[in-house]
Amino acid sequence: MSEPLGMTMHVQAVTLRGRLDDKAWLAFAREAVECIGMEPAGDPAVWHYPIGDGKGGLGMTICQPMTESHLVIETWPDHDGAYVNIGSCKPFSLHLMSEAFDRFELELLETSARSLLSLGVKATEDAAR
Repeated sequence: MSEPLGMTMHVQAVTLRGRLDDKAWLAFAREAVECIGMEPAGDPAVWHYPIGDGKGGLGMTICQPMTESHLVIETWPDHDGAYVNIGSCKPFSLHLMSEAFDRFELELLETSARSLLSLGVKATEDAAR
């Protein structure tokens, strides 16, 4: 019997080298979601930095919702790169994104260890303490 949807969250992050304009980062977000076999759930939310009072560095944050959870990109054009974080209740493989990295001329610099978070009984009991 399979586990109910939402009981576990598969989390992984990567760092990328490359500079894209805003439109290309948005296209990359959508393509990356599709490459790992997920489905975009609407348009992404986008925030540009610095904000009005000058805080927040330089770049943008893109949150692309997926029917399976989310993909978030933090761009840092002054450092020629970005951080990509993926959280999904469905397992995924980052190597499937290599085609998108190549098409957008992005270099994969680093991959985090895969994490598995759970809403199972033990996690719930620990949180209540």
